[in-house]
Amino acid sequence: MKIETSYLKQLILSGLDNLDPVKVVTENFEPGRGTITISCFGKAWTAGWPAMSGQTVEQFFSSSSADYLANCLCRGIPKHRYAEGEHADFIRKTVLKKRHAREIDADQARESFDRANGMSMNDVLADWNFESLWMPLFGDIYDAANADWPKELNPDYTYLCRIVEAVKNALTTISAQPVVEVKYDLNPVGEIVAWSGTNRDMGITRDIDFRFLRFDVKPRTKLYAVEPAPAVKSDLLTRAEALAVETRALASRIQAGE
Repeated sequence: MKIETSYLKQLILSGLDNLDPVKVVTENFEPGRGTITISCFGKAWTAGWPAMSGQTVEQFFSSSSADYLANCLCRGIPKHRYAEGEHADFIRKTVLKKRHAREIDADQARESFDRANGMSMNDVLADWNFESLWMPLFGDIYDAANADWPKELNPDYTYLCRIVEAVKNALTTISAQPVVEVKYDLNPVGEIVAWSGTNRDMGITRDIDFRFLRFDVKPRTKLYAVEPAPAVKSDLLTRAEALAVETRALASRIQAGE
C-alpha cells in the first residue's frame, strides 16, 4: 500500500461580474505536480499537470493563457460553433453566386432558394434531394461539410474562459500579498484546579474549577488546549507537582462542602 500526502487550498470567489460564486480547490502533491478543480453553478472542471518545472499549481495556472487552461479543464471544447441561424442566408447567397456564374439554371436556383428557408448545414447534408438540389451548389458531401458555413463563438467556451480569468486574477492577487507570520502566545491562560461531578468514562462533565493566571482574557473567549513540549523532570519534582494538584483539588472540595 502506498500512502501519499498533499496540500489542499480552497478559495471562494464572489462578487464577480455576471458570474455566480466560483469555488477553487488546488492540490499540490510535490513541487511541479498538482491539480485544480473549479466549480460554478453546478458545473465543475478539473485538470492536473505532472510536470510544471517545480512550480505550484497556483503559480502555473496564473501564468498560463486562458485558452490553454480552458482546453485542459474541458478537453476538446471548441472555440467556435456553427451559427445555424445564419445558414439559410449562406445558402441563398451561394445560390445567387452560382446563378450569376451561370453554373445553375433559373429553375434550379428558384427551387434551392425557396428550399433554403430555415435550413442549416446538417439539414442540407441529410436532405434526400442532396444530389439533385445541393450538389450543384456545394459539391459532394465532403465538400459541403467543409464549406465556409458561418460560425460564432461557442458560449460554453467563452463562459469557461471568463471563469478561468477570474481564477487567474484571484491566484495572482493572493501570490502578490505579503506573507504575514502569525505568532501565537503560548503562555498559559489558567489551570484546571479540580473536577467536580465528572464521569470521564461516560463523557459527562458537570463542573470544573478553573483558576485564571492572566487577567486580560475577555468574556466568551475560546480556550484551546495546547500540549506542552516534553520536558525532562526529576522524579522528585514530578511527585511534588502531583501532590500539589491533589492538595488544591482537596481544598476545593472542602470549600464546596463535599
